[in-house]
This record gives sequence, structure tokens and C-alpha cells, in this order.
Amino acid sequence: MDEAEFLAKFEAEKDLYQAFGNYVKTEIIKNLVECGVDVEKLIKIPVIPRVKDIASLIGKAFHRGKAYTNPYYDITDKVGVRVVVLTLPEVDLVCETIKSHNGWQASLDRDFDQERNDNPHVFDYQSKHFVVKAKKGIFFESINIPENTSCEIQIRTLMQHAYSELSHTVQYKSKKILTKKTTRTLSRSVALIEAVDDYFKEASSNIGEELNPTEEAYNKMKSIYMKLIQSQSQFDDKTNMFLFSIFDNHTKEINESIFISYFTNNPHIPSRIKNRSKTEFFYQQPFILFIYYLVGNKIKLSELKDLWPLDEGMIKPVFTDFGISIDL
Repeated sequence: MDEAEFLAKFEAEKDLYQAFGNYVKTEIIKNLVECGVDVEKLIKIPVIPRVKDIASLIGKAFHRGKAYTNPYYDITDKVGVRVVVLTLPEVDLVCETIKSHNGWQASLDRDFDQERNDNPHVFDYQSKHFVVKAKKGIFFESINIPENTSCEIQIRTLMQHAYSELSHTVQYKSKKILTKKTTRTLSRSVALIEAVDDYFKEASSNIGEELNPTEEAYNKMKSIYMKLIQSQSQFDDKTNMFLFSIFDNHTKEINESIFISYFTNNPHIPSRIKNRSKTEFFYQQPFILFIYYLVGNKIKLSELKDLWPLDEGMIKPVFTDFGISIDL
């Protein structure tokens, strides 16, 4: 196949490669969501499938010394998808999602962990690269995508992405020999990136351990709120997590059956929360049930006032419902 034939075939098939890239993106995100992952928090840069630029594709096929037997079919990155996350464990999470998908055959084309272990003295371009090929024909976006259509997926951390943006042109595409000064600077950059990735991994693990009790308390109260007040609600996670963290000395006592029993025996409380939730943001949050329980059972006014980090006017109606003046 000469350049003209290559170009004509690619121009005729560009749309199907774009469609397959869109399919791969859609399936990765769908699988992550099904695993309970908050994709908006996980993915740091929008995932945009990109069909390879024709000039770059022709150059790769015919003008860079690549020993392709059949360049059109041997080149597997005619369309690519990039997933950028914050930490190395999140890279692993995305990789597992890709490997476990039943709609394609996935092969690890490049593994920065393996390359680092094999060549510890080399500091180079970093990313995990998968090539996925459709196991069977797919009909997506009104386009028939044939079996074995391929897509390259890159998974990397933000730090790896930053280095890639800096070094890709000179180290990945160019044969130009860099000066020792530039090479040394790039090597120092990668060493720093590896260190920061490791620090991020450790910090993320520590944060997770410390926040887990707060998150567990919040999840319990969400379940109680949805059962007692309303089944469908958009909660403000940040506000709830902030408030539950302030009251962490009390959250260990949250027991769903005890809380539901308490509010069932005091039906006027859920009734008032329901009415106020129609117009008041604070009453739309699970934390409001926790405050009612504390006030009705154990917490002293002085302790609550010391702990409460926001305007006291927000919790004044809670005390009023129990016949207590917060102004005492």
C-alpha cells in the first residue's frame, strides 16, 4: 500500500475510528460509574477521543524508519483516548476497568512501572498504554465498526501528563541529540515527578483513612434521611462532610435502627424537616437529622455552641422545636 492508497483508505474510515474512540470513552466511564466511582472527581482532564492527524499518521507509516509490514493495519493508534487522574492507585483502577471490559481485547502496549524497573537509570516518557481491539462488530453512533478496529488508551497521572507535555516533542518524536544540560534537567524533572506521585499516593491513602469515619457517618445519615424525609434529593457532599467532621466525637454513635426508631417515636421532627426542606437548604441535608438527634438526646447547648462553625441562626429552630432558647 503506497501513500496515496493509505491516505484514501484513512479518509474513508476516519469517521468509524472517531466513533470507536467515542465508544471506548463511553464504556470506560460507564464501567467506572457502575463500580461506584465518582468520575467527575476521578478524571482531571476531559476525555476527548482524537483521530490521528493525517500528516502525523503518514509520517509514522512511511518516514520515520518504522519497520511496518502493513503500516495501515500495524499502526494501532489511529484513534486515541487519554485518561488523566491524580494518583497512581487511580491509574491502576482505570487500567483494571479497561482490562475487564468484555467488548474488546486489551493488551498493555507500554507500562511505565515495568520500564522503570528494567531501566532504572533511564528517565523517559511516562504513561500506561493499552491497545484495545473490538472483539466483534459494533454499531455505535450510526456507524458500523468492524471487528479488530483498534484504539490506543493512555492512562497517566497529572504529574506524568505535565512531563509529557513538556518533553513529548523533543524526546518522543525527535531524533535530535539533546545537550547534556537539557537531558539532565529532564531527568531531574522525571525524578521529581516520580517522587511527587509517590507522595500523592501516600497522602491520598492517609487522607482516605482519616476521612473514612466521617464519610461512613455521612453515608449512614444519607440512608436515614432518604428513608424518613425523601428518597430523591441532591445533597451537598462538601457541606455535610465538613459538618460531620466537626462533630466526629459524636458520629461513632450513629446506628441506623436506633435513629429511625427515635424519629419514628417523634414523628413531628421528620414532619417539620420535610416542610422546611421545601424552601431551606440546610433542611435538605442529612446533617439536619443528626443535629435534631443530638439536641433531643444528649448534647449540651454550651457544647453545641462551641462546636457549631456556622451562623447560630441555622440551628436556632432546632432548639426552638424542643422548647429551648439558644440565646440563653
